[in-house]
Amino acid sequence: DVPTYKIQGYPYGGSLIERLREMGFATTAVHGVSGEFFSRRPAYDRMGFDRLIFREEFEHLAGAPVAGWSVPDDELLQFAAMDFSAQTGRQFQLAITATSHIPFHNYDRSLARFFPGSANIPESYFDVMHYVDRAVGRFLEALPQETTVVLYGDHISKVENPALGYRQAMWND
Repeated sequence: DVPTYKIQGYPYGGSLIERLREMGFATTAVHGVSGEFFSRRPAYDRMGFDRLIFREEFEHLAGAPVAGWSVPDDELLQFAAMDFSAQTGRQFQLAITATSHIPFHNYDRSLARFFPGSANIPESYFDVMHYVDRAVGRFLEALPQETTVVLYGDHISKVENPALGYRQAMWND
């Protein structure tokens, strides 16, 4: 229940990043939150990433401060696609988004499509996921052909809305 990057001195030998670098990939981590969040910067550095682009670097590279606790997913993913496309050779990029993280308020609320003006978390979830879906679509369209993309979530949304038929359930343990 403790992320490894919060454990001081955790041995990252044999990490995926180490293996990819051995195979000739240049490795980049792009994360819209501060590198100090969960002590990710020192952990990613120990994992062996070639380049780290956290919120601090993003603000410098984009030339503008970021409002809220994280770079909005659409901005982050457009930057990630541009950065990925600008590199040469074999590339691995880990891009971590945060707009879809509870309480779902770190995006331009004028983009809310289903429940405009709502501060209700289950309703905000649907609007945020619609925003994220569009951001991911633009990201995929901006990547070079023959790029492999893997999407994953690291935890559930913690949101249920039975009135709309949305609930979380365990499946097969």
